[in-house]
Amino acid sequence: MLRVPLNTLDYSAYMLRLRELKPQAVFFFLPSGQMPTTFLKFWRDRGMADTGIRLLATGDATDDHYLEGIGELADGLVTSHHYSFAHESPANRRFTGVFETEYGSHLRPGYFAVAAHDALAAIDAAMSSPAVRGGVSGERLVDAFRGLKFESPRGPIEIDAHTRDIVQTVYIRRTERRDGRWINREFERFERVRDPGV
Repeated sequence: MLRVPLNTLDYSAYMLRLRELKPQAVFFFLPSGQMPTTFLKFWRDRGMADTGIRLLATGDATDDHYLEGIGELADGLVTSHHYSFAHESPANRRFTGVFETEYGSHLRPGYFAVAAHDALAAIDAAMSSPAVRGGVSGERLVDAFRGLKFESPRGPIEIDAHTRDIVQTVYIRRTERRDGRWINREFERFERVRDPGV
């Protein structure tokens, strides 16, 4: 494992170290935004694709909000994540359509936008629950969230009745260009994934 300080903008030494180590694959996790783009530039500019080392990442690396700017640097990159702007479902088509109507086609919703959508949808569902009939209270809302299930733009989600953590599908995606736009195309899924740490 190579730890990288979060203010790193020069990955030269890390690319050299990876060449020396010659792993079968490199899996990187960096917060969305500038860091993954910079890492991918160094990967390309140092010819790392020619080493035969496979590059994998979390979906933060190709956050839909930043993906047009990342572009070909991420071409073919395989990532795992719980949301893609290109997710094929009626709920996501409605969500992305409303988002585009509101903000235009120059922006696209990423996983932060879908998380905000889902939080509001969960509150709405909980407020409509039989558990809050007779008056809203903190305790009744907690009961209403327990085991809550609904269809999100990301796919089916639920709140685990015991841990109160989200249960959701995790998708394996490949970054590619479709109809002139960069997308994270889902090609595999793991359904009802729970937090392994609980």
